[in-house]
Amino acid sequence: MKRLCLFILLICRYSFASEEEVTTTQHFFTIDGQSYPYQAICQSYETKDKKGEKDGKIFSISYVLESTDKTRPITFIFNGGPGSSSIWLHLGAFGPKKLQLDSELVMQTAPYNIRDNSFSLLTESDLVFIDPIGTGFSKTDEVENDHFYSIDGDVSSIGDFIENYISLHGRWNSPKYLAGESYGAFRAAELAKYLQEKKGCFLDGVILISNATDLGSICPSITNVVPYSLNLPSIAMAAYYHGFIEGVDLEDVRSRAEKFANGPYIEALIKGDSISTEMEEDIRNQLEELTGLDRSALEQCNNRISTRFFQEALFKSDEKMIGRYDSRCTGFASGTTLDDPSFFNANAAITALANDYIRKDLEFNPKETPYIILSFDVNHKWKFHRKSNWESIGYPNALSSLRSAMHMNPKLKLFVASGYYDLAIPYMASDFMIDHLNIPKSIRSNITKKYYEGGHMFYLEDRVHKVFAEDLREFFQK
Repeated sequence: MKRLCLFILLICRYSFASEEEVTTTQHFFTIDGQSYPYQAICQSYETKDKKGEKDGKIFSISYVLESTDKTRPITFIFNGGPGSSSIWLHLGAFGPKKLQLDSELVMQTAPYNIRDNSFSLLTESDLVFIDPIGTGFSKTDEVENDHFYSIDGDVSSIGDFIENYISLHGRWNSPKYLAGESYGAFRAAELAKYLQEKKGCFLDGVILISNATDLGSICPSITNVVPYSLNLPSIAMAAYYHGFIEGVDLEDVRSRAEKFANGPYIEALIKGDSISTEMEEDIRNQLEELTGLDRSALEQCNNRISTRFFQEALFKSDEKMIGRYDSRCTGFASGTTLDDPSFFNANAAITALANDYIRKDLEFNPKETPYIILSFDVNHKWKFHRKSNWESIGYPNALSSLRSAMHMNPKLKLFVASGYYDLAIPYMASDFMIDHLNIPKSIRSNITKKYYEGGHMFYLEDRVHKVFAEDLREFFQK
């Protein structure tokens, strides 16, 4: 089944890697009794420095449906971190194959299962999963080539890859989309401007999943108190799920928490130490009702409940905590870099399946091993700030770039998806970011917001994934 694309590589003037690093295999998947034949293309693209010399390579996996439609949409997809490969959206959400979990809330052991993805986006668009430098099989040639680990270096390398990809594969006249999760949403927002402004590559849509386009909205500090109010509805729904607070249903709890967060709570947070004793007592009483935390815990955090504090405080035990990526999960503090029981539940399975599936099913088996799911080295090296100037002081955000992209292209559509049980990017924080794009009223209708009963990777659960897929198909077909 394996076919080396030597002929294309010889005639192509773009910098895709040598023939042993390109494989094409033929497959099909079945949805509702209908068979969809497609090609899977694994290839590495050589990146060049300012002198035109090779300084790294970016690995991608493409899925191209066999179709007579020469203008089928194409979607470029990546996760975040920074330092994550694209495998979560690949085998979790959009690809033709999906990781099968008995439950995303419980740890499982090998052997793991993979199956046809009934909710694959391949029915609507060809798909290109991109692994940024330092993730997957993508890497730098030299250790000191850490310019990739920055906002601008990352965007230019991925943007150049996309430009070369659509040139090599003749996709300039296809409708083009970006899809990014978490920091990948930040990347997508920056890329939307970069591709349109620098490359003349205009987009039809951008999909932001667990959206992190403004880090100031999720990173509280001594004076940046807004994130505490934005966290509260997600905290309240987690407390409700675990039986710590009363409510008619989840929507009732969400509505009450939003009303309090947008009113008395944010007012109290802004007052700081000037808050009156009476007001503080009232705030604390309402927080007890909405969060399940007792008075001593609220006094300890001074009514400023960070998601990390809540993870550890809800069960009032050093041995038990709830998940950050999915607050429905419970587990033990592991003392690791990513101390989150909800992450490890799925990470074990997706790591094993990624390495197995790419090598066996897609027949791409490079000398480098293993396929890097998540690199903490990349994450720790990341430069979140640009040049030293007044504009770069403060929390990094990509909202100005996204706004510029929408001003340049008033037809650009946004799809913003959030999980109610996500404590990493609470849904109200995502809404706050998008609601502060400061775009003209005439194009605000280009934005679609959707919410799902899941965590950061809400699509892992089939019940939720089905609704998400239906929403996306509607978005593509508009």
